[in-house]
This record gives sequence, C-alpha cells and structure tokens, in this order.
Amino acid sequence: MTFDARLDSAAVLFDHSVGDAGGTVPAPPAQPSPDPGVGNLVTPRGTRSSAPPSALFDELSDAVLRFDRTLVVIYVNSAAVQSFGVGRAELVGRRLIEVEPMQEFAPLWEGKLAAAFDTLEGRTFKFIYPYPTGAKNFEVRLYVEPDGYGEAGHVTAFARDITVPRSAMRANRAADSLVSTLMSSARIGMAVLDRNLRYVRCNAYMTQMLGVEQRDLLGRRLDEAFDLSGQPDVMRSLIRMRDNELRTSHQVEYQFSGGDLSWVRERRTPLLNARGEFNGVFLTVERLDRERFAETSLAALRQALERAGEMVLEIRRDGSIVDANETALSWLGYSRDQITGMRLDAIDANLGSARFAEVLERLHARGSYHGETRYRTRTGTEFDVDVVLQRVEHGEREFIFLLVRDISDRKRFESVLAENNNRLSSIFNESPVGFLLLDAEFRITRANRSACALLGRSEAELFGQDPSRLFHAEDAEASLRARTAVARDGGQGASVTEPARRLTDPAGQTRWVNLVWRSMGDAQGPREILLVLENFTDRKHYEERLQRLLAESRLIFDTALVGLLFVRDGNILRANAAMEDLLGCEPGMLVGQIQLFAHPTDRLLLAALDERIPEIRDRGACQFELYMCRRSGDPIWVAVQGRAVNPERPDLGYIFAFVDIDQRKRSERELRNALNELQLIFDNALVAIIYVADDLIVKANAAGERLFGFPPADLGEVQFGSLFVDPAAWTRVLSQVSVATPVDGHGGRASFELPMRRADGSVFWCAGNAGLIESGAPERGMIVALTDVDARHRSEEELRRVRNHLDLVIESLPVLVSVRDAATGRFVSMNRAGEALTGLSRQQVLGRSWHEIYGRQFADLYAELDRRAVAEGCRIDRPRDVMLRADGRALTVNQRVVPIFDDRVDAQLEAGREGREHATAKYVMSIIDDLTGEVQTETALRETETRFRQFAENIDQVVFIADADLTRVHYINDRYTRLVGGAVADLLADPRSAMAYVHPDDRRSIDQQLPRLLADLRRLRRGEISVRIAHPERGARWLNVRLNPARVHDGSIRVFGIADDVTERRAAEQQRLDEAVKQRDVLVREVHHRIKNNLQGVAGLLQQMASAKPEVSSALNEIAGQIQAIAQVHGLQIGIGGTLPVLGMAQGIFSNLGAMFGVEVRFESDSPELWRWGLPENEAVPIALVINELGTNAIKYRASRELPIQVRIDSTADGLVITIDNAGRLPPGFDFARVVSGVVVSNSGMSLEGPDLVG
Repeated sequence: MTFDARLDSAAVLFDHSVGDAGGTVPAPPAQPSPDPGVGNLVTPRGTRSSAPPSALFDELSDAVLRFDRTLVVIYVNSAAVQSFGVGRAELVGRRLIEVEPMQEFAPLWEGKLAAAFDTLEGRTFKFIYPYPTGAKNFEVRLYVEPDGYGEAGHVTAFARDITVPRSAMRANRAADSLVSTLMSSARIGMAVLDRNLRYVRCNAYMTQMLGVEQRDLLGRRLDEAFDLSGQPDVMRSLIRMRDNELRTSHQVEYQFSGGDLSWVRERRTPLLNARGEFNGVFLTVERLDRERFAETSLAALRQALERAGEMVLEIRRDGSIVDANETALSWLGYSRDQITGMRLDAIDANLGSARFAEVLERLHARGSYHGETRYRTRTGTEFDVDVVLQRVEHGEREFIFLLVRDISDRKRFESVLAENNNRLSSIFNESPVGFLLLDAEFRITRANRSACALLGRSEAELFGQDPSRLFHAEDAEASLRARTAVARDGGQGASVTEPARRLTDPAGQTRWVNLVWRSMGDAQGPREILLVLENFTDRKHYEERLQRLLAESRLIFDTALVGLLFVRDGNILRANAAMEDLLGCEPGMLVGQIQLFAHPTDRLLLAALDERIPEIRDRGACQFELYMCRRSGDPIWVAVQGRAVNPERPDLGYIFAFVDIDQRKRSERELRNALNELQLIFDNALVAIIYVADDLIVKANAAGERLFGFPPADLGEVQFGSLFVDPAAWTRVLSQVSVATPVDGHGGRASFELPMRRADGSVFWCAGNAGLIESGAPERGMIVALTDVDARHRSEEELRRVRNHLDLVIESLPVLVSVRDAATGRFVSMNRAGEALTGLSRQQVLGRSWHEIYGRQFADLYAELDRRAVAEGCRIDRPRDVMLRADGRALTVNQRVVPIFDDRVDAQLEAGREGREHATAKYVMSIIDDLTGEVQTETALRETETRFRQFAENIDQVVFIADADLTRVHYINDRYTRLVGGAVADLLADPRSAMAYVHPDDRRSIDQQLPRLLADLRRLRRGEISVRIAHPERGARWLNVRLNPARVHDGSIRVFGIADDVTERRAAEQQRLDEAVKQRDVLVREVHHRIKNNLQGVAGLLQQMASAKPEVSSALNEIAGQIQAIAQVHGLQIGIGGTLPVLGMAQGIFSNLGAMFGVEVRFESDSPELWRWGLPENEAVPIALVINELGTNAIKYRASRELPIQVRIDSTADGLVITIDNAGRLPPGFDFARVVSGVVVSNSGMSLEGPDLVG
C-alpha cells in the first residue's frame, strides 16, 4: 500500500513486515514530524505523546481505532466505519464486547490490547471478519502511546484489509514468473524502465545484442548507458511518456555510436498503474540487418506486386520473361508455365532487337525507363500500354521489373477530348454567360460575345487588359483579393466565387454580376484563369424593389400591436413580437421548430388552428375566441381571426391574428361574480338591506323581513317612514341625506340610531345607514341598511349598573387601588384601602402628583414606574418593594403599575389591528398589596427551617422531606449515605435511584406495597414500611421507614419521613421467635405421641371386646379401625412438622386393616416421588377416616374371604388417585347417584377427590 507524502510522520507504523498472528511489534524510534500539524504516535518512555492526528487518520484507507486503558473505543476513522459496517456512534464510548457485530472477536482484541497495555509493546494479529458482502481478512497492528509518566496512556490499532492483496500477490507472483520465462526465452531484446526512465530489468539477449554487461545497464538511463548526443530524438518519446504527454506505443530506429554498432528498432510501451499514472516503460529491441531487411523488403514487394491491379513482369537482360503476376497472366491469356522463358518481343508488338538494346542502355544509364507501346495477347488482340522498367540490384543479383498499364481507354479519351475541345470552343463563344479567359498574369486573352456585350467593349478592346479595371471602385479591392486567392491555391480546378460584384461599362452604367475565378492547368505547366460573369442586373433591380416591399411588410408584421402567426403545413413559420409575448416565449423560439420537439403549448395551439382551416377554405376567413395556453404564465383568452395568404392557393399558408381579450374576459367574469356576490350579500346579509324609493319599500332582503316581522308579500309597498316610532325623525334623516356631500360619487349618506316598530307593534332600537343610489337623483331611491341594536342598548344600561357595582368592589378591596392621569400624573381616584395603607386621606391625594405627595426619592421612583408602564404598554411589577407611610413607618409591599387604554384602543388590541407599542395609555393604575405580615411570617419560617436542619443533621436516623407521590425529594440529611450507601445528590436528582439499593429479593414486594402506601399518604394517613437494603459495604441491612404526611400552606402534601436501621433489633426478635417455635415443636410432638399411645390402647381394648362379644364384633372392629387410622395420623405427626405424607398414611392404614381382618393387602405405587405429596394437619384426620372406611368396606364386601384386595396410588397432573379393588359385587338396588360428591366410582372401584394436596 502506498501512502501520500504527508503521512511521513506515521510511516513508521507501516515499515515493519507482516508478522505472525499474535506476535509483538517493536515500537519504532521517535522521529521528528516534518509536518507541525501531525504529531508522532509512538514516543520513547518518559515523554508525553501529542494528540492523535485525527485529520491524518481520517484520510487513511486503513481502519484506525484508538482505545483507553479501560479498553473503551475513544476514536474511529471513516475507513473503520466502512470496513466493519458499524456506525461511529455504536463504536465510540463502548468496549468491543458491547458492540454486537464485534462480540465474536472481542476476546481476541481485548486480550491483545491488555497485553499491549501491560508490556508497553505493540502487537500484531489477524482475524476474519464476516462482512455482509463476504468475509474479509484483516491484519491488525497495535501501537502503544505512553503518557508523561512512562505508562501506556492509549493504544492505537491499525486494521488493514488484506483480502484483495493476498489474491493480488498470488496473481502477481504468477505473472512475474510468466514474464521472467517470456523474457528469458524471447529472441528479441526486452527491458523494463522505471518511472525515472532507468533500466530495472532486461533479458540476456538484449545485453548480448547491445554488447554490454547487465550490471552496467541496470539503474542507468538510456542516454547514460550509451552516447546519444548526436541523436536527441531518441529520448524524446520516453520523456513524453514520463510527462504523460504520450500514452500509446511508439517505435523508433537509431544507430549506436555513429555506426559502430548495428541499427536497432525499439518499440516503447508506457506502463500505467491502477490509477492510470505513469509507472515505467516496456521496451522490445531488435537488430536491423540491412541485407536481411532488403530480402524482407523484396519479398514484401513481390507479394504486393502479385496482388497489384496492373501487369507486372520480371525479365532478364536477354529479354526472356522470368515471372509475371496474376493480372499479367489474366490480361495476356497465358499460364505461368507458358509465359516463363518467353521473350518479351513475343508480346510487345513494337519491340525489336535494336529497340530492346536501346531500352537496356537507357535503363542502365538512368535506372528506369518509361514509354508507350502495344502489347499482343495470346489470341492476337493488341492494345495500347504504358510501360515502366525498373532495375533493382541486390548483392550480385539484378532484377528488372516491368510495370505495364493498359492505356487503351486513355487513348480513346484523348481522341474524344480533341473532339470535345472544338465543341467547347463553340459553346464558349455562344454561351449567354460571359466568359473571360486570362493568362497567368491575369491579362484577358479571350472573351466571348456575352462578355463583350456585358462590358460594352469588343474582344479586341478587351484583349490584354487587366479585368480589375472593369470593376466598380468599391469592389476592385475585393476582386484583387479573390484573384490572389486563386493564384495562391494554384492547382487544377481551384476556384473562388464572388457574389454580387459591380462592373462599369464605358457609358458609366453599373452592371451586377456573379463572378467565378477558376484556375485551369497545373502549377508546374502553363496555367490559365477562366473568369465567369453571370449578369443579374435586371434581377438585382427587381430584387431590390421586392426587398423594399418585403421590408415594409415585415415591419408591419413585426410591429403590429396584435399577435400575428404565419402557419403552413402545420408548422409555425413566422411570428411577430406581439405573438411571442402572448405565448410567453423567448424571441425567435417559435420559428423553425421541429414538430417533434415543439413545446406542448405550441402543439395545442396548432391543433386548435388546424380545426379552423376547413372553415377558412369554405368561407375565406374565420373568427373565434380561444382560451390559449402559454409557455410561461397563466392561460389567457384571445380573439383570433384567420385567413389564407392566397385563397386560390391554400398550400401557401395561413395568417392568424390574435388579440388579447383576457382582461375583457376577466372583467366580464369579475362583473358577473360581483353581481352574484352582491346578490348573495343582499340575500344572505345578517343586516337588513332595504331599497326605498319615494318613501316606499321596493325590495328587502330576508334579514329585513325577519327584522320587522312582515311576510314578503306584505312588506312590499309599505311606507318606510311609518316603521319609525317618530316619523319626523325619518324626515330629518332624509334631509341629512339630501344635503350630505357626495362621497366617491355614490351620493349623500347619513347614519342614524332610532326606535322603530315591528309588525306586531313591538318597539326596538335600530341603527341604520342611508345612502342615495345616484348623487343628485333622489328620485332613483336609496339603500338603507338596518341593524337591531336593541340588545346593545340593554347591554349599555347593564354596563352602567355593573360599573357602579365595580366601583363598590374596588372601594371594598383590601389592597390599594389608585388611578392617575397618564398625561399629567395627577391622582384621579383612590379607594379606602389606599387611605389606610398610605395614612393619607383622599383630599390629600386627589388632584396631586407623586412629587406633591412624597419626597423626591420616592416620587422619582414612582413617576418612573408610571412612565415605563405608559411607554411599554404593559404591566410593571415591583415585588417586595418598600413603601413609606405618612407616619414614617416603612411597609413591605407588592406594587403593580398597569396602563389603562380607552375603549377604542382595547377593541383594536383585541382585533389585533395594532400593537400596544403603537397605542397611547389614557390612565395609569397602581395596585399595592401590604406584604409586611407575610414577610414577618417568612422570616419566622426561615428561622424554624434553620432549627429543623440543625436537628436533622445531628440525629442518627435518616430524615427526609418529599412529595406525596415520593417522586421528588426536597431535603434529606447526610445519614442517608451511611445507612443506605448511596449519594445524597443522586437521590435528590432521581428518587428512584434508592431502589437500586433495595435487596434484589425484596424489590418485587416493595413495588407491590408502594401503591397502597402512596394512596394512604394522599389521604393524610401515616405509613410505615420495612425495607431490606443491600449496602455496598455493610451488606444486607433492615431499615424501618415511618412516613407522616402533612398539607402545607399552598395546599400540596409534603411527606416527612424518618428511617432507622433495625437490623440488630430484627435479628434479636428473630432469634427469640426461633427459640419459641422450637419449644412449641417439642411440646406438639410429645402431645401427638401421647395421643397415639392412648388411641392404640383404646383400639386394643375394642378388639379384645370384639373377640369376647361376637354379636358386636363387626361394629367394634370398625370403630377400632377408625381409631387406628386416627392414631396412624398422630404417629406420622410425631417426627414430621408441617404436612403429612399421603403415601405413608395410606400404607399405615391398610397395614392395620390387613392385620385386623387377616386379609392380604397388595399395595402398589407407580413412583417413589409420591412421597413428596402431603396433607395439611387440619385435613389429615378426615382423610384418614375416609380411607379407613373405604378399606373396611372393601374387605367386608369382597366376593370371597380368601381373595386379597388391591390398593394402588397413582399421581396425576394436579394430585393423587387412590384406587381400591376388592373384586366384589354391589348389593341390589345400589344407586351411584346417591354417592356423595368427591367420590368417583367406576366398575373396578372408587376414588377420592377434593382434598388440598401439598406437592
């Protein structure tokens, strides 16, 4: 891998060879950094390393990771993010074991990192990373960065992707082997130059050919190894390749040391690296042997002549033919065997021995011979040929080649040319176009009749003249330049055209001609100039008149105020500026467009015009309106008029005129919309609108009908003045309208607010505006707009009453309320509380300013507050301000100064039409609260809080204050750290942090108890909870927390808590409890033992009595069995605390029954695990009695007394099943429905369900 020169300071990290995985990398010696912005990564022990060059690392293509002593990644470059496919945010700040994609390799990495930190030595290892696109091989090098104390501060890891380099190295070695084999076996010289053009490799053949030793050649340039001072061109192509001016192969031939060595041909091919940069040159060198070159060239010549299109013959000096090419054999009709040895005069009809000797003599003298003759074919046919003999010597050998060209056609052409020359002379003289033939000096040598007539001179007068004298003075110089161009171009057929030149005849008249100067003949032989004169004087005059008319037409077309469009064959051929402006396009963009690429709007326009063309053909013209889309801007309405350019020839095109009527259309549409809107306003207006003429209602909207309560049919023709309570008032309004000054040309207007009467006779207040429809024409009527303001009148009356109540409220407020004029600063009002607070009566305050009441110090302060409130338009607060009473006592007050605006300003502020900064306050109001008592209370409270903190900081318990939901702790003493082990700051920041110290086994229990505890605290009930904590140093400890809720002054609940360490106390209580339980167990076992003995004694007495009295033996045995079952239960409880094993109890019961009745009892159980099932003590006796009863019945009612009974206990998913099989028969009439629930009866026996078993 090659690095930029800027990485010199970090190059030491890559200078070591690749080691085995897990090897160590010795730290390189410290070197001064050539770049002051890049610090050394590895420094000797005892010196401080600079910060890593992150800008440098970001440019590296290798992945770079930096670790601190805790093996946490603190830096990664961009290449690392791309190499591992892991985001920078996922790596930085974490250990590799915490990054999911790197977890598999984290042990390897962290082991190497730990070793590097411990030994202060680098490490090298390799690993394969499963990248999503395929596995990657990485070589990792670790470098230690010592700190200022000689310890390892950081370790930087460089991970290089070696996946591709391995395969590339294998391919490179194979290619190198192939190149070595090729160079050693090649029979030409091969060499490789480096980027400085020095030999770095060459084969043995090259050194042998050049006569130098390989050691004298390698490491030197070509011009350093050989003397090439006389051949500077040899190195030029190499230098161009080095400078990237030549990037293709180049071939050069040169001779060493002035001819001492052979000539060589050297082919040079530039070598480029993967980035396309010059990396050297590959050379192939071969010796140029002149004889071998000649033979090769001769062979090549023979091969070329064999395929030539002309006849080629090789002859000897005696005239015999040696060989002929295929063309000669084909033309002459001989085969190669036939023509070989034939004499040349056999096919050359004009060649005799004297003539052949003359040809050979000239051939030896000049080396070649050229002439014409006639050749004879095998069939005797003769044809004219052009013969070229060429003599070639090679060593001692001589070769004579004949190149024969068939000139039969040329001969025929020459004959035809002579005939055509005569015809051309006739055409020259009779042509209607003027021709002047000039010699090489541009003198007239010949002129035809048309030229003489055009110039007004005879051919004799023109002969020898310079034609430039015939030109108009303004065109003479241009013609001289054209003549000079013809003379410079020289060769046959060179011509220069001069359009529109003027000639002057002897009478002074101007002739317009088109000139063509054409050179005839070649540059070596005699040359003539043909000057062609095309007279277009009449056409010129006609074109000038036509151009004037066309210019006038174009001017009219281009400057027309309407848009004009010339269309032919569906294409726009011309459009004026007005049309381009209508379409919204750039000038010239409409004309000449290819239809395929026309703008979509143009295609729409052309399509609309094409639809009108049939109408133009039928009627001669068309008119229509079009909603036209534009290239830029909104569509517009245009009026279009179209007609054909020539009605008799519609193929000449059509002219369309476009007039912009968009404004008219918009006005019409706006007028219609306005009329519709006015009608909608009239019909749907919330105010009543009435049209009155001659004091009669002509028309009224729905609001007017609702306002007066008239049906639509009755309201019409009602006298409007009759609707007023006082008709004279309406008469006064009419007089105001008639004399009012017209406004905006809409006639006089007047406003009123008068009581009016509805159809039902009820009276209401109505506000109205009346205005004439046309000023000066009251007979046309007026429009009257009416609004019911009856509710407003009632509201104003109510407002006056409310204001009176408000004045009473302000007068009764316990705070000072005073109002001052904003302009003068004098007091307008002050309530009773103000008199009590200031100690001044109203007579002493009203009408005065601050400076007239208080001293300068307080007066300036209060006046400044008023000024700020007025200037800023907002309230000014002065909390905890000092106010001086008239008696000199200072009060602590909360003062607020508020600007008061009039009703209009308030309405504008509510409507948002202007801000307060643009409004002017009319009054200033002060509201002052006396806080003197509150301040004294706060002072006492702070003293109490200080005493509380002193108490809390000096007791052994944890004291804290929190919210009712325990989500915020307001205070806690430092005993929290000693008893719990946590930091006070952590608890104040997050109260949930205390749960981290709760014992893991108790956290779930605490979470379950908290909701109920918090509910009690919200109800102001005291709470208490015991918590086992895991102290970081003291281990498990028990805390007893007592919580006392209380409601504070702001209505919120505060919880005051105290926590005690009760670990030792709980341990003592637990010890006393364990001793009591142990004593109880001893007593219980003794009681069970005595009960069992007593019951067994009773059972034995009953069995003896049963033997003595057979008539009651059955009942006595049954009772004895039940007592034995109860004794069995007490026997099991002697050595077992808690539950009784079901299996042991059943085995004991059935063992006693078998012994009592002398019956074989076969007891089966499916698994020893049945012993884990137990019964609670309170259920053991009833279950034992039931099992005993079932066993007794099974024994008593079996089919034969010799038969045993089968007892089997099976386990199920939720309990045990006891099955007793006695192989007996049920008595007649037995009904299973009468069996009590809990006993399951089957054909083979019964089973018991229901008791609670303990597994």
